[in-house]
Amino acid sequence: RMFDASSLLREGAAVAEICSSAAELDAGLVVIGSRGRRGLPRFVLGSVAERVVAMSPVPVLTVHPSDAVSILVGGMGRIRHIVAPTDFSEASQRGVDAAVTLALEFDAALTIVHVRELPSYAYGLEGLVAEEEAKVRRALDETLAHVRVRLPRADGVARAGAPWKRILDVVEERRADLIVMRTHGRHGLQRMLIGSVAEKIVRLSPVPVLTLGPKREDLRLAGVAG
Repeated sequence: RMFDASSLLREGAAVAEICSSAAELDAGLVVIGSRGRRGLPRFVLGSVAERVVAMSPVPVLTVHPSDAVSILVGGMGRIRHIVAPTDFSEASQRGVDAAVTLALEFDAALTIVHVRELPSYAYGLEGLVAEEEAKVRRALDETLAHVRVRLPRADGVARAGAPWKRILDVVEERRADLIVMRTHGRHGLQRMLIGSVAEKIVRLSPVPVLTLGPKREDLRLAGVAG
């Protein structure tokens, strides 16, 4: 397929110029590398990607150089399994909805992941842990019931621990090809999709990461898998 392409050279702070260009061009998506080569270039590129994820007015797809080559050669249709983290907030639910739409576009499997973080003292209180596990299971079942109306084969996973670590564990276990997530969730005990988690996932994920901010317009999905 042939695409129209153009270039734009701007001077200034990289993050600000990338984000303002996306807004001015009415872009539907920013695609940016999450790692450079070695040393300083790698550090600088990774830092820019993380800040663009936090500030972009449109969704951001972060890819490693090897991922970018695969996408260019094989197309986005190479995506066969998507992982969508959730903290059960309204914002993260919109991220799950976007992941469902992508899964339908790509005919891909979808795994929804929730990771709970309990304070260290809670692990000595079996009743508290069991109560939290039951709450998470109910919330995950409700989320899956909503998702399976559109995508019957979606499944869900609940884990405990550091969110970014457990999310990446599931990505590896399921051999996922893409992570779709909102960058902010709710506050409090079960806060999850805050900036630090998204930044760590963008920095360390072995697969591309699509991030959508809670106040940004949703990804324009029509025809992306065609």
